[in-house]
Amino acid sequence: MAAIFDVANLEERWATCKVGDDRKAALIVDLFSYIEMLAGNLAEAEQSLEEKNIYIKSVKQRVVEMKLQIDQLQSEKDKCSFSSVVIDGDCMPYTPTWKGLAKAYHDTRILINVEILNDFVRGFNMGSSLCDFVDAGNGKECAENFELGLNDIHCRRVLFGGSGDNGYARLLGRDLTDGPKRQKVVLIEGPPFERELADLQGNFQVLSIASVFRAQKLPNVKRRVSSQLTPPTTPSTGYAAAASKASTTSAAAATQPNSLSTTTAADNSNVVLRNKAGERIDSPLKCMPRDVVLMKNQKLCNNFHLLGDCYFLRIFGSCQHKHGPKLDAKDLQALRVVARHSPCPVGLDCDDSSCILGHQCPRNSCSKSGCKFPLKMHSTDTVVVDRA
Repeated sequence: MAAIFDVANLEERWATCKVGDDRKAALIVDLFSYIEMLAGNLAEAEQSLEEKNIYIKSVKQRVVEMKLQIDQLQSEKDKCSFSSVVIDGDCMPYTPTWKGLAKAYHDTRILINVEILNDFVRGFNMGSSLCDFVDAGNGKECAENFELGLNDIHCRRVLFGGSGDNGYARLLGRDLTDGPKRQKVVLIEGPPFERELADLQGNFQVLSIASVFRAQKLPNVKRRVSSQLTPPTTPSTGYAAAASKASTTSAAAATQPNSLSTTTAADNSNVVLRNKAGERIDSPLKCMPRDVVLMKNQKLCNNFHLLGDCYFLRIFGSCQHKHGPKLDAKDLQALRVVARHSPCPVGLDCDDSSCILGHQCPRNSCSKSGCKFPLKMHSTDTVVVDRA
Protein backbone atom coordinates (compact mmCIF):
# COMPACT_ATOMS: atom_id res chain seq x y z
CA MET A 1 0.00 0.00 0.00
CA ALA A 2 1.50 3.24 -1.09
CA ALA A 3 2.57 5.72 1.65
CA ILE A 4 0.54 8.78 1.91
CA PHE A 5 2.74 11.99 2.08
CA ASP A 6 1.55 15.09 3.86
CA VAL A 7 2.71 17.88 1.59
CA ALA A 8 2.12 20.53 4.16
CA ASN A 9 4.25 18.66 6.63
CA LEU A 10 7.04 18.28 4.09
CA GLU A 11 6.97 21.96 3.28
CA GLU A 12 7.16 22.79 6.98
CA ARG A 13 10.08 20.43 7.49
CA TRP A 14 11.87 21.91 4.44
CA ALA A 15 11.34 25.41 5.70
CA THR A 16 12.87 24.43 9.01
CA CYS A 17 15.94 22.93 7.27
CA LYS A 18 16.28 25.96 5.00
CA VAL A 19 16.34 28.33 7.96
CA GLY A 20 19.20 26.34 9.45
CA ASP A 21 21.06 26.39 6.14
CA ASP A 22 20.53 30.14 5.81
CA ARG A 23 21.93 30.67 9.30
CA LYS A 24 24.98 28.56 8.43
CA ALA A 25 25.47 30.48 5.19
CA ALA A 26 25.18 33.81 7.00
CA LEU A 27 27.64 32.64 9.64
CA ILE A 28 30.12 31.59 6.97
CA VAL A 29 29.71 34.94 5.18
CA ASP A 30 30.31 36.80 8.46
CA LEU A 31 33.39 34.67 9.18
CA PHE A 32 34.88 35.42 5.77
CA SER A 33 34.20 39.15 6.23
CA TYR A 34 35.92 39.11 9.64
CA ILE A 35 38.86 37.15 8.26
CA GLU A 36 39.18 39.67 5.42
CA MET A 37 39.17 42.56 7.92
CA LEU A 38 41.83 40.90 10.09
CA ALA A 39 43.94 40.18 7.03
CA GLY A 40 43.75 43.85 6.04
CA ASN A 41 44.70 45.00 9.55
CA LEU A 42 47.57 42.53 9.60
CA ALA A 43 48.86 43.80 6.27
CA GLU A 44 48.72 47.39 7.51
CA ALA A 45 50.48 46.44 10.76
CA GLU A 46 53.19 44.57 8.86
CA GLN A 47 53.72 47.56 6.56
CA SER A 48 53.86 49.98 9.52
CA LEU A 49 56.27 47.69 11.35
CA GLU A 50 58.50 47.47 8.31
CA GLU A 51 58.55 51.26 7.98
CA LYS A 52 59.36 51.66 11.68
CA ASN A 53 62.12 49.07 11.43
CA ILE A 54 63.61 50.99 8.52
CA TYR A 55 63.38 54.27 10.51
CA ILE A 56 64.90 52.68 13.62
CA LYS A 57 67.77 51.32 11.57
CA SER A 58 68.39 54.78 10.07
CA VAL A 59 68.24 56.39 13.52
CA LYS A 60 70.67 53.82 14.92
CA GLN A 61 72.99 54.47 12.01
CA ARG A 62 72.69 58.21 12.61
CA VAL A 63 73.42 57.72 16.31
CA VAL A 64 76.52 55.72 15.44
CA GLU A 65 77.64 58.44 13.03
CA MET A 66 76.96 61.18 15.59
CA LYS A 67 78.89 59.32 18.29
CA LEU A 68 81.77 58.92 15.89
CA GLN A 69 81.59 62.61 15.05
CA ILE A 70 81.49 63.54 18.73
CA ASP A 71 84.50 61.32 19.42
CA GLN A 72 86.35 62.94 16.54
CA LEU A 73 85.47 66.43 17.77
CA GLN A 74 86.47 65.51 21.31
CA SER A 75 89.74 64.14 19.98
CA GLU A 76 90.35 67.34 18.03
CA LYS A 77 89.48 69.43 21.09
CA ASP A 78 91.80 67.37 23.26
CA LYS A 79 94.65 68.07 20.86
CA CYS A 80 94.34 71.77 21.73
CA SER A 81 93.65 71.40 25.46
CA PHE A 82 95.46 73.73 27.82
CA SER A 83 95.32 75.12 31.31
CA SER A 84 95.32 78.83 32.04
CA VAL A 85 97.25 80.09 35.05
CA VAL A 86 96.34 83.63 36.11
CA ILE A 87 98.42 84.97 38.99
CA ASP A 88 98.24 88.29 40.79
CA GLY A 89 101.93 88.83 41.32
CA ASP A 90 101.32 91.35 44.11
CA CYS A 91 99.42 89.09 46.49
CA MET A 92 100.80 85.74 45.26
CA PRO A 93 104.58 86.26 45.27
CA TYR A 94 106.64 83.61 43.55
CA THR A 95 109.67 81.96 45.03
CA PRO A 96 111.23 83.03 41.71
CA THR A 97 109.82 86.28 40.29
CA TRP A 98 108.71 88.17 37.20
CA LYS A 99 109.02 91.70 35.83
CA GLY A 100 106.60 93.63 38.01
CA LEU A 101 107.85 91.83 41.13
CA ALA A 102 111.54 92.07 40.39
CA LYS A 103 111.79 95.51 41.93
CA ALA A 104 109.71 94.47 44.95
CA TYR A 105 111.96 91.50 45.60
CA HIS A 106 115.01 93.62 45.06
CA ASP A 107 113.71 96.21 47.53
CA THR A 108 113.08 93.50 50.13
CA ARG A 109 116.54 92.03 49.41
CA ILE A 110 115.20 88.70 48.20
CA LEU A 111 116.98 89.28 44.89
CA ILE A 112 120.32 90.97 44.65
CA ASN A 113 119.72 91.90 41.00
CA VAL A 114 116.48 92.40 39.05
CA GLU A 115 118.05 90.72 36.01
CA ILE A 116 117.91 87.39 37.85
CA LEU A 117 114.21 87.36 37.11
CA ASN A 118 114.71 87.80 33.38
CA ASP A 119 117.17 84.91 33.37
CA PHE A 120 114.63 82.72 35.14
CA VAL A 121 111.81 83.56 32.72
CA ARG A 122 114.04 83.04 29.71
CA GLY A 123 115.11 79.64 30.99
CA PHE A 124 111.52 78.67 31.87
CA ASN A 125 110.26 79.47 28.37
CA MET A 126 113.11 77.54 26.78
CA GLY A 127 112.41 74.47 28.91
CA SER A 128 109.28 73.39 27.03
CA SER A 129 107.65 74.58 23.83
CA LEU A 130 104.24 74.03 25.44
CA CYS A 131 104.86 76.34 28.41
CA ASP A 132 105.10 80.12 28.27
CA PHE A 133 105.73 82.45 31.17
CA VAL A 134 104.14 85.71 30.08
CA ASP A 135 102.94 88.96 31.58
CA ALA A 136 99.14 88.53 31.73
CA GLY A 137 98.42 92.22 31.74
CA ASN A 138 97.99 95.02 34.20
CA GLY A 139 95.54 95.69 36.94
CA LYS A 140 94.72 93.72 40.03
CA GLU A 141 92.03 91.55 38.50
CA CYS A 142 93.02 90.96 34.85
CA ALA A 143 89.42 89.82 34.40
CA GLU A 144 89.74 89.53 30.64
CA ASN A 145 92.51 86.94 30.95
CA PHE A 146 90.51 85.03 33.55
CA GLU A 147 87.36 84.97 31.41
CA LEU A 148 89.36 84.04 28.31
CA GLY A 149 90.31 80.69 29.78
CA LEU A 150 86.97 80.18 31.49
CA ASN A 151 84.98 80.56 28.27
CA ASP A 152 87.37 78.63 26.02
CA ILE A 153 86.19 75.03 25.49
CA HIS A 154 89.80 73.93 25.03
CA CYS A 155 90.76 75.19 28.48
CA ARG A 156 90.46 72.37 31.04
CA ARG A 157 91.41 74.33 34.15
CA VAL A 158 91.89 77.95 35.18
CA LEU A 159 94.39 78.05 38.04
CA PHE A 160 93.83 81.36 39.76
CA GLY A 161 96.18 82.88 42.30
CA GLY A 162 94.99 85.94 44.17
CA SER A 163 94.30 84.82 47.73
CA GLY A 164 95.47 88.07 49.28
CA ASP A 165 93.05 90.44 47.53
CA ASN A 166 89.34 90.70 48.40
CA GLY A 167 88.73 92.42 45.06
CA TYR A 168 88.62 89.04 43.34
CA ALA A 169 85.51 87.96 45.28
CA ARG A 170 83.26 89.72 42.75
CA LEU A 171 85.13 88.14 39.85
CA LEU A 172 84.77 84.62 41.26
CA GLY A 173 81.26 85.12 42.61
CA ARG A 174 79.84 85.49 39.10
CA ASP A 175 80.56 81.83 38.34
CA LEU A 176 79.14 80.22 41.48
CA THR A 177 75.87 79.26 39.77
CA ASP A 178 77.52 77.92 36.62
CA GLY A 179 78.55 74.36 37.45
CA PRO A 180 80.84 73.65 34.46
CA LYS A 181 82.65 76.97 34.87
CA ARG A 182 82.96 76.56 38.63
CA GLN A 183 84.51 73.12 38.16
CA LYS A 184 87.13 74.65 35.88
CA VAL A 185 88.41 77.08 38.49
CA VAL A 186 91.18 76.01 40.85
CA LEU A 187 92.23 78.48 43.55
CA ILE A 188 95.93 78.46 44.35
CA GLU A 189 96.90 78.92 47.97
CA GLY A 190 99.47 81.53 48.81
CA PRO A 191 99.11 84.03 51.62
CA PRO A 192 95.97 83.34 53.72
CA PHE A 193 92.70 83.95 51.88
CA GLU A 194 91.15 87.32 52.64
CA ARG A 195 87.75 87.27 54.34
CA GLU A 196 85.51 87.49 51.26
CA LEU A 197 87.62 84.97 49.35
CA ALA A 198 87.65 82.64 52.35
CA ASP A 199 83.84 82.63 52.21
CA LEU A 200 83.97 81.52 48.56
CA GLN A 201 86.85 79.07 48.58
CA GLY A 202 84.62 76.15 49.64
CA ASN A 203 82.86 76.38 46.27
CA PHE A 204 86.07 75.79 44.30
CA GLN A 205 88.93 73.35 44.18
CA VAL A 206 91.92 74.58 46.16
CA LEU A 207 95.52 73.74 45.27
CA SER A 208 98.53 74.28 47.49
CA ILE A 209 101.99 74.56 45.88
CA ALA A 210 104.15 75.52 48.83
CA SER A 211 107.36 75.00 46.86
CA VAL A 212 106.34 77.68 44.35
CA PHE A 213 104.27 80.29 46.19
CA ARG A 214 105.15 81.95 49.44
CA ALA A 215 102.70 81.57 52.30
CA GLN A 216 103.26 85.12 53.57
CA LYS A 217 102.99 88.52 51.93
CA LEU A 218 106.12 90.48 51.18
CA PRO A 219 106.91 93.04 53.88
CA ASN A 220 106.29 96.68 53.01
CA VAL A 221 105.91 96.23 49.26
CA LYS A 222 103.90 99.07 47.77
CA ARG A 223 101.47 98.04 45.04
CA ARG A 224 102.40 99.72 41.78
CA VAL A 225 101.70 97.07 39.19
CA SER A 226 98.95 98.83 37.27
CA SER A 227 100.94 102.06 36.96
CA GLN A 228 104.31 100.53 36.20
CA LEU A 229 103.21 97.92 33.70
CA THR A 230 100.95 100.26 31.73
CA PRO A 231 102.23 103.78 31.23
CA PRO A 232 99.18 105.51 29.74
CA THR A 233 100.97 107.19 26.89
CA THR A 234 103.87 104.80 26.23
CA PRO A 235 103.43 102.39 23.28
CA SER A 236 103.48 98.69 24.01
CA THR A 237 102.33 95.51 22.32
CA GLY A 238 100.76 93.99 25.41
CA TYR A 239 97.18 93.93 26.67
CA ALA A 240 97.91 96.61 29.23
CA ALA A 241 98.92 99.16 26.63
CA ALA A 242 96.00 98.26 24.40
CA ALA A 243 93.64 98.88 27.28
CA SER A 244 95.06 102.26 28.24
CA LYS A 245 96.42 103.47 24.90
CA ALA A 246 94.93 106.34 22.85
CA SER A 247 96.00 109.91 22.68
CA THR A 248 94.59 112.29 25.22
CA THR A 249 92.07 114.66 23.69
CA SER A 250 92.59 118.36 24.06
CA ALA A 251 91.11 120.05 27.08
CA ALA A 252 87.54 119.28 26.05
CA ALA A 253 86.46 119.34 29.63
CA ALA A 254 87.07 123.06 29.71
CA THR A 255 84.19 125.38 28.87
CA GLN A 256 86.08 128.69 28.89
CA PRO A 257 89.75 129.21 27.96
CA ASN A 258 90.50 131.20 31.11
CA SER A 259 88.37 129.24 33.53
CA LEU A 260 89.53 126.45 35.78
CA SER A 261 88.84 122.95 34.45
CA THR A 262 88.24 120.22 36.96
CA THR A 263 88.95 116.58 36.16
CA THR A 264 89.18 113.50 38.30
CA ALA A 265 91.75 110.77 38.85
CA ALA A 266 93.85 109.19 41.54
CA ASP A 267 96.47 111.65 42.68
CA ASN A 268 99.81 110.70 44.12
CA SER A 269 98.51 110.38 47.67
CA ASN A 270 97.98 107.09 49.42
CA VAL A 271 94.21 107.51 49.73
CA VAL A 272 91.64 105.60 47.65
CA LEU A 273 88.19 107.19 47.68
CA ARG A 274 85.04 105.09 47.20
CA ASN A 275 81.32 105.78 46.92
CA LYS A 276 78.51 103.85 48.60
CA ALA A 277 78.65 101.19 45.86
CA GLY A 278 82.33 100.58 46.62
CA GLU A 279 83.42 102.12 43.31
CA ARG A 280 86.68 104.02 42.97
CA ILE A 281 86.28 107.81 42.93
CA ASP A 282 89.01 110.13 41.71
CA SER A 283 89.74 113.17 43.84
CA PRO A 284 89.14 116.48 41.98
CA LEU A 285 92.08 118.36 40.47
CA LYS A 286 92.04 121.95 39.32
CA CYS A 287 94.21 123.15 36.48
CA MET A 288 94.12 125.80 33.79
CA PRO A 289 93.06 124.26 30.44
CA ARG A 290 95.87 125.99 28.57
CA ASP A 291 98.39 124.38 30.95
CA VAL A 292 96.88 120.97 30.18
CA VAL A 293 97.15 121.54 26.43
CA LEU A 294 100.77 122.70 26.72
CA MET A 295 101.68 119.74 28.90
CA LYS A 296 99.96 117.26 26.58
CA ASN A 297 101.89 118.55 23.59
CA GLN A 298 105.22 117.99 25.36
CA LYS A 299 104.77 114.18 25.28
CA LEU A 300 106.30 113.67 28.72
CA CYS A 301 106.61 110.29 30.41
CA ASN A 302 103.81 110.26 32.98
CA ASN A 303 105.26 107.50 35.13
CA PHE A 304 108.71 109.04 35.30
CA HIS A 305 107.51 112.45 36.42
CA LEU A 306 104.51 111.43 38.56
CA LEU A 307 105.78 108.16 40.06
CA GLY A 308 109.53 108.63 39.86
CA ASP A 309 110.05 105.42 37.92
CA CYS A 310 109.84 104.53 34.20
CA TYR A 311 109.25 100.85 33.59
CA PHE A 312 110.45 100.97 29.98
CA LEU A 313 113.64 102.83 30.83
CA ARG A 314 114.37 100.51 33.72
CA ILE A 315 113.63 97.25 31.87
CA PHE A 316 114.39 98.05 28.22
CA GLY A 317 116.83 100.93 28.62
CA SER A 318 114.82 103.43 26.56
CA CYS A 319 111.51 105.28 26.55
CA GLN A 320 109.72 107.01 23.68
CA HIS A 321 108.55 109.83 25.94
CA LYS A 322 110.52 112.67 27.46
CA HIS A 323 112.04 112.48 30.92
CA GLY A 324 114.21 115.51 31.51
CA PRO A 325 114.45 117.63 34.67
CA LYS A 326 111.99 117.55 37.54
CA LEU A 327 108.75 119.48 36.95
CA ASP A 328 107.46 122.19 39.24
CA ALA A 329 104.18 121.81 41.14
CA LYS A 330 102.12 123.59 38.46
CA ASP A 331 103.40 121.37 35.65
CA LEU A 332 102.99 118.24 37.76
CA GLN A 333 99.36 119.15 38.34
CA ALA A 334 98.81 119.61 34.59
CA LEU A 335 100.54 116.30 33.86
CA ARG A 336 98.24 114.54 36.35
CA VAL A 337 95.27 115.88 34.40
CA VAL A 338 96.78 114.57 31.16
CA ALA A 339 97.37 111.13 32.67
CA ARG A 340 93.79 110.97 33.94
CA HIS A 341 92.40 111.27 30.44
CA SER A 342 93.52 107.65 29.94
CA PRO A 343 91.15 105.09 31.55
CA CYS A 344 92.48 102.69 34.14
CA PRO A 345 92.02 99.12 32.79
CA VAL A 346 90.97 97.95 36.26
CA GLY A 347 88.26 100.58 36.30
CA LEU A 348 86.01 101.20 39.28
CA ASP A 349 87.48 98.25 41.21
CA CYS A 350 91.01 99.66 41.26
CA ASP A 351 92.50 99.88 44.75
CA ASP A 352 96.03 100.91 43.75
CA SER A 353 96.63 104.15 45.65
CA SER A 354 99.50 105.04 43.31
CA CYS A 355 97.43 104.63 40.12
CA ILE A 356 97.67 107.80 38.02
CA LEU A 357 95.05 106.84 35.42
CA GLY A 358 91.42 107.95 35.26
CA HIS A 359 88.59 106.02 36.89
CA GLN A 360 85.73 108.19 35.60
CA CYS A 361 85.36 110.00 32.30
CA PRO A 362 86.64 113.54 32.98
CA ARG A 363 84.28 115.16 30.45
CA ASN A 364 81.11 116.55 32.03
CA SER A 365 79.17 116.48 28.75
CA CYS A 366 80.61 113.35 27.14
CA SER A 367 78.43 111.81 24.41
CA LYS A 368 79.86 108.37 25.34
CA SER A 369 79.93 107.43 21.65
CA GLY A 370 83.52 106.61 20.74
CA CYS A 371 84.77 107.51 24.22
CA LYS A 372 87.66 105.36 25.40
CA PHE A 373 86.16 105.28 28.88
CA PRO A 374 83.68 102.36 29.29
CA LEU A 375 80.01 103.18 29.89
CA LYS A 376 80.25 102.11 33.51
CA MET A 377 82.90 104.80 34.06
CA HIS A 378 80.45 107.56 33.09
CA SER A 379 77.97 109.29 35.42
CA THR A 380 79.56 107.64 38.45
CA ASP A 381 78.33 108.59 41.92
CA THR A 382 81.11 110.81 43.27
CA VAL A 383 79.87 111.13 46.85
CA VAL A 384 82.71 109.83 49.02
CA VAL A 385 81.70 107.42 51.79
CA ASP A 386 84.99 105.61 52.32
CA ARG A 387 88.68 106.50 52.38
CA ALA A 388 91.27 103.74 52.37
